Amino acid sequence: MMPFSEPEDSAEINATRMNHWLLECLDTVVGLFRSRRDLSEHDDPAAICATAAATLRSIVDLEAVGFWIAETDTFDFSPIDIEPSERSEQMIQELESHIDSGTFAWAVRQNRPVIVPARVLKGRVMLHVLATRSRVVGMFLGVVEKNRSYVLEASQKFISIVLADCANALENLDLYCSLSGYAKDLEGMVAKRTLELERSNEEAQAAARAKSEFLATMSHEIRTPMNGVIGMTDLLRATEMNEEQRDYVETIRVSGESLLDIIDDILDFSKIEAGTLDLETVPFDVRTTVEDSMDLIATRASGKQLEMVCTFSPAVPKTVVGDSGRLRQIIINLLGNAVKFTAAGEIVVKLDVVGGDAEHSVIRVEVSDTGVGMSAEAQEKIFQPFVQADSSTTRKYGGTGLGLVICQRLVAAMGGEIGVTSELGVGSTFWFTARVGCDDKSDSMLRWPAEELADRRALIVEDHAVSARSLQATLGGWGMDADIAESGEQAISLINHSQNECKQYDVVFVDFTLPKVEGTEVGQRLLGEPALNGTQMVLLAPIGTRADTAAAIEAGFAACVVKPFRRERIWRSLAAILGMDVGSGGRKERVSGGHCVGSDVPAQSARVLLAEDNPVNQKVIVRMLQKLGYQVDIASDGREAVEAACSSGYDIVLMDCEMPAMDGYQATRAIRSSEGGASRTPIVALTANVMNRSREKCLEAGMDDHVMKPVKRQVLADVLEKWIQYESDTLNAD
Repeated sequence: MMPFSEPEDSAEINATRMNHWLLECLDTVVGLFRSRRDLSEHDDPAAICATAAATLRSIVDLEAVGFWIAETDTFDFSPIDIEPSERSEQMIQELESHIDSGTFAWAVRQNRPVIVPARVLKGRVMLHVLATRSRVVGMFLGVVEKNRSYVLEASQKFISIVLADCANALENLDLYCSLSGYAKDLEGMVAKRTLELERSNEEAQAAARAKSEFLATMSHEIRTPMNGVIGMTDLLRATEMNEEQRDYVETIRVSGESLLDIIDDILDFSKIEAGTLDLETVPFDVRTTVEDSMDLIATRASGKQLEMVCTFSPAVPKTVVGDSGRLRQIIINLLGNAVKFTAAGEIVVKLDVVGGDAEHSVIRVEVSDTGVGMSAEAQEKIFQPFVQADSSTTRKYGGTGLGLVICQRLVAAMGGEIGVTSELGVGSTFWFTARVGCDDKSDSMLRWPAEELADRRALIVEDHAVSARSLQATLGGWGMDADIAESGEQAISLINHSQNECKQYDVVFVDFTLPKVEGTEVGQRLLGEPALNGTQMVLLAPIGTRADTAAAIEAGFAACVVKPFRRERIWRSLAAILGMDVGSGGRKERVSGGHCVGSDVPAQSARVLLAEDNPVNQKVIVRMLQKLGYQVDIASDGREAVEAACSSGYDIVLMDCEMPAMDGYQATRAIRSSEGGASRTPIVALTANVMNRSREKCLEAGMDDHVMKPVKRQVLADVLEKWIQYESDTLNAD
């Protein structure tokens, strides 16, 4: 313990006493460091004060000690540790008396030990504030031994250090407790918020499921009657009618398809906004996808006498991996807009590759028209939802304004971009890019053996330059040497010149819509040319002119090809008239001539089972199949479909997905189970469900393909030709 005063006669201090005094001082300093460590280890205010009291008693003799904690809000002092406890009441009265007299306030300002006469107790007391750099934490009161009026300066500093450490420890503990309280409160808030979020997420998922189910139900309920309206209208158009009746029917057809387009846009936009629109990843021929898209718009374009042409860059891969359905949807939307806003002229689709690597390609599709065009202001807002270039009440063209927004979202999902360049009164070019995977392992079903056409010569009589060059490029890709003539006179000149050069043409393609004169008349003139003995004539006929093309075949044309022409149609027409072999599925097939490639002239006698419960849909689809030349049986529910498919041999089954007793998915599984790995009958789904997993659900059930309602005759014809031809090819190959 350090002495209170220096020795009176320092000369009498010998070396032994000096050493003893210095050792006591050193012990005190070491005790201070030990005390600071011990103070920081306690998590209870009373324990902190008790440790500080023990350290103080090692510095000075104290008969009693007391610690008070200051309340932060009221600045009142509460006793926290008083030793000995039996003197607690007197110690509290002593401190209160000093507070009342102002001595306590004076001592607080001193910030050092202050020894003053006791007011309640006997002797003297030591007062010292417990303070940190930021605030007053509390107060210390100690009862010193009698007749001591001061302490050494060194002892005062030690006392201040101990009490400062005590104050810091108390403040740190208070902060820790506050933080712990905040942490518990925060944990409680987080747990509560997490529970609320989980409940909200469950509710959102339930709402999303309900919305998806509602969309699926609405799609089915709307598309089912629309199938009857559009299908019956399509059948009615093929009957004998006067001009007034035909006009009425055409109005019904256009109105029905416009309504269906609006419904599709709203459903797609709803799926995009709900985040439920997923993309498939399957191999497909992107050129065929473009051609399919043009086929679906061709009738509308032909009705306005618009020329439709597609050109493909040689760099485009044969097979890519992605979502062909969504890609087709984008192209159809852009083509539909081009037809809508173009009164005369042409629509050109270009497909090219603009980037990529070993695993991916970036394809670019352009759709150009010679329509009304757009101003710069309209181009800036054209991709905004529910916005059109002309949004006035007097606008000429209808629509929801959702089509391009949907295209933009789909393109973004495919990792691409979409844009437009346009000039008012000249036309527009909409373009988009998409990132697709490469699939060199896949092979097209139909192959093009170039050696069959090597050194063959063709003449194209076509006034439309883009269309003529596109056909020339297609033929050139198969090894043919093709010339172009813009009129009958130029064609005759080229024919005579080729005869003089001993290079007779093998095939002459004649466009039906030549200026001033029809292609059939030009063809008849050319057939009379001696230089064309042995040359085959092919008519290029816009869709919708089938009666004329049939007459042309009777007049001497070897075949006709529906425009916009597809590579497969051109190839099959050449194979038919030149007696070539067509490579298909690994075998060779001889094709006969005398037909119009791409038309719906009956050429099938296959048996079809139609599983459909709706009487209107039965009537529509049966009549379509009969017009296509197929034999049809009907099953009104899934059970009847299973019995019929298992008892009779059908070439293909058209299966409605929603039927009573047994739905199409269950019926398909039952049919597949009964087949037992033997011959597999193609099953094509007929569905009005446009939700994302509709196609996957059909394939998982064992179906081979899927056709969306309302069923269109050309789509149905293509699917039947694909699967019945594919099935026969497979059997023959075996």
